[in-house]
Order: sequence, then C-alpha cells, then structure tokens
Amino acid sequence: MRIITEGDLRFSFPDDWSIVKFDDCNFYRHRISKCQETKAVDILAWSGEVLYMIEAKDFRREKIKNQPRLTGGELAIEVAQKVRDTIAGIFGAYRWKNEELHDFYKMFL
Repeated sequence: MRIITEGDLRFSFPDDWSIVKFDDCNFYRHRISKCQETKAVDILAWSGEVLYMIEAKDFRREKIKNQPRLTGGELAIEVAQKVRDTIAGIFGAYRWKNEELHDFYKMFL
C-alpha cells in the first residue's frame, strides 16, 4: 500500500494505482498555480479504470467555525471549483506533455 498524508488525514492506495498529491506536484506549483485564483484538489488517484479526485477536509477541530461552510453551500462551490480547475490542469499537463502527470491524462488520448 502507498500512503499520502494530507494534514492529519492518511490515505492508503493499492501499489498498482497511480497517485499524486496534485496541489504539491511540480506542474501545479510551476504552471497551474500561476493563473490567478486557480485551485486544485489535494490528491489524484488513478486505478487504471477510474480517476478519483480527492479533496480532503478535516473539520473535527473547528466544527462551529466551519458550520456555515458546510450548511450554506460554500464548501460545495469550493470543491466544484477545485475539480473544474484540476480537470483544466490535467488537460494543460497533456498539452505540455508533462511526464509527472502522464498517467492522469492518458485516459483522454
């Protein structure tokens, strides 16, 4: 199993999956994040059949502070924007022929 840690959360993935902490990868940091207000999911995981986009949120420590985000729809909009921008970023990686993210855009070829 391969482990990715995001904050206090740990995610385990099978060894044969392609996984990347997307918002920490070089392509995101040096290309995508240069676009103003661009966001990204935390983790991309490719099983060979399904692409998972994981946005990890741990509200256990600040439940009351984050209650409006959870009930007011703000969190849903934030996650939707991150998914949208991540898809655009994956397409950008394809256009730049970025090897780091090849496993995540090869499904579009």
